Amino acid sequence: MKLSALNCATRRVVVCACLFCGLIGAGAAGPDGSVPESLYTLPPGHNRIDDLVVATLRKKGIPPSGLCPDEVFIRRVFLDVIGTLPSAGEVLKFLDDRRPDKRAAVIDALLARDEFAAYWGLKWGDLLRIKSEFPSNLWPNAVQGYDRWVRDSLRRNKAYDQFVRELLTSSGSNFRSPPSNFYRAFQGRTPQQIAENVALLFMGVRLNGTDFTPEQILGLSAFFSKIGYKGTEEWKEEIVFFNPDGILTNAASGRPVIPRTPDGRHFKIPADQDPRLPFADWLTAPDNPWFARTMGNRIWYWLMGRGVVQEPDDMRASNPPWSPELLDYLGRELVSHKFDLKHLYRLILNSSTYQASSLPNAWNASDEEGFSHYRARRLVERGVPFVTINHQGWDTHKKHFQEMNRKLPELDQGVSALLQDLAGRGLLETTIVWVSGEFGRTPKIQWEAPWDGGRGHYGKAFSALVAGGGFRGGTVVGKTDERGETVLERPVYPWDLIGSMLELLGIDPAAKLVTPQGVEVAVSPLANLEIPAKETGGLLKEIM
Repeated sequence: MKLSALNCATRRVVVCACLFCGLIGAGAAGPDGSVPESLYTLPPGHNRIDDLVVATLRKKGIPPSGLCPDEVFIRRVFLDVIGTLPSAGEVLKFLDDRRPDKRAAVIDALLARDEFAAYWGLKWGDLLRIKSEFPSNLWPNAVQGYDRWVRDSLRRNKAYDQFVRELLTSSGSNFRSPPSNFYRAFQGRTPQQIAENVALLFMGVRLNGTDFTPEQILGLSAFFSKIGYKGTEEWKEEIVFFNPDGILTNAASGRPVIPRTPDGRHFKIPADQDPRLPFADWLTAPDNPWFARTMGNRIWYWLMGRGVVQEPDDMRASNPPWSPELLDYLGRELVSHKFDLKHLYRLILNSSTYQASSLPNAWNASDEEGFSHYRARRLVERGVPFVTINHQGWDTHKKHFQEMNRKLPELDQGVSALLQDLAGRGLLETTIVWVSGEFGRTPKIQWEAPWDGGRGHYGKAFSALVAGGGFRGGTVVGKTDERGETVLERPVYPWDLIGSMLELLGIDPAAKLVTPQGVEVAVSPLANLEIPAKETGGLLKEIM
């Protein structure tokens, strides 16, 4: 598989499907059209996650895809664990490794690398709103300390319950006590606004419009009623402190609100004790019904592209999990391993579910809510600017028609699923999909042995498909004779097609790229070749 990248001025994405290496996997139905039982068989080395996933898929009549090949896995796991591509040397070393546990070894090695903390520190930075300017306004000195504290916690694999406890109970200078910035990053600092953010982050619930009553929301907010803020003589320094005089009053009754957790537990807390301490005890307790399950679901979402509960911060009764058993299992594993986040990463990454192929089979191509196959579209959503999907075996010098009877339905299914998926997620208008071969096939058929109906290479006339990204659909440009041998109307040359895509992408055709050998070349052949007018049909204005 080959992946190329272009720096697009408009940040649009090109997905190029070239017909040379595996796009869609297929299976044979049972005699009554049912799913063959063999498709539910798990590969060697699977774990409990896979048992639970396949059990749910079986109930829905959706069999899983098989495992992805090594060259796909190595790229996927590098991007997901440390946010960068493997080097050529790392790929070759992995592909040459014959150990049966080599995938597990790579996972362990990546989890131990410094890049793990740096990459996942960025994700936590988004959750915790570590930003120096609007809307958090933490200011640069505080951001540096807060970011360093988060990364160091991840590097040392600090237990998740300890990590959260340190955030919830933090006090002190925003410059000298980094976790105290947790309470400074919220735009609103009232007890209820703080409670809403805490519930969203660590319980996965949205207090407004969820299963919680106004009384429960007030009771939860009371735990944050004694947080105070004050400035110092140092520029932009702010102190977060326990204010024993803080109080939350019920507007309806005029009485102070007694801290109460959503499961109904009341807390009588002395006036000189910070109520955040008993709240942190309750939240991080092993039997808390929200804490561990929410974090298990969030890590699953980060690695799989979709939560067991989707969205990962919308865990309410009216938004049930895809598999309650899987959600419970993730939470129990986190608790039983003393809130070791890397254990959960390792468990998911080693599962056959995570390592599944992105190629759907005949029964799971439309599975959008489950985990029957890996979601290849995540590359586009992630901002990878150029994705190549290869479909092997189109060089049909032999038995052309037998091969096409098998491959054309696969191609049709794969391309249509890709276009529908991109359109459904609002990505098609900013994504060009280009489906093409490197050359066509001769119209002359070689019936004799050993070709048995094969077709040779032919570059004078062949077809390509483009969609999305500004191209108008439903139009054919150009025409050949009935044999597909000679172009009769509106020739389209490779540089015409490439030039049209560059224009829609906002890329200057004369922009320079440097080859690995250090040679500067123009992006478009038209920029450094003198092509006769008779060998260009011009840009595809008919569909632009």
